[in-house]
Amino acid sequence: MQHLSDYWSLAELKSGHKLSVFGPNGYLSEFSNEPAGNSAAPEVKVRYDSLTGDIHLTLHNPGASPRTLEVRNSYDAASVRNHTIAPNKTVEEHCATGSSAGWFDISVTQESAPGFLRRFAGHVETGKPSTSDPAVFKEA
Repeated sequence: MQHLSDYWSLAELKSGHKLSVFGPNGYLSEFSNEPAGNSAAPEVKVRYDSLTGDIHLTLHNPGASPRTLEVRNSYDAASVRNHTIAPNKTVEEHCATGSSAGWFDISVTQESAPGFLRRFAGHVETGKPSTSDPAVFKEA
């Protein structure tokens, strides 16, 4: 098996620019930063559970003051959650994907920094039968 890896420093991402990473089966990650000068932007890590199909986020505040992050899964309108994270602390967030057949589109934003975005979208493969992306079939 071959592996490919790379690294992008999001601290070098200029205000107003966005880094998008595309992968198989509709996977998308998007990153944009708040205006330059804030070296302590929140950190967001994403992982999935291949047995349940759920997504788990780790939200970390490396800054010197509390930050409130909003987590939203566009497949679940009731899933909007706000987390106020103390300086140098971490919060775990769980996002179920059962009602969307394993599909997810999760955005993490910060009201006090409108340019900050961490977005993760795609499908969790569990080995079980699934469906096409339900968002494709939504009525306009």
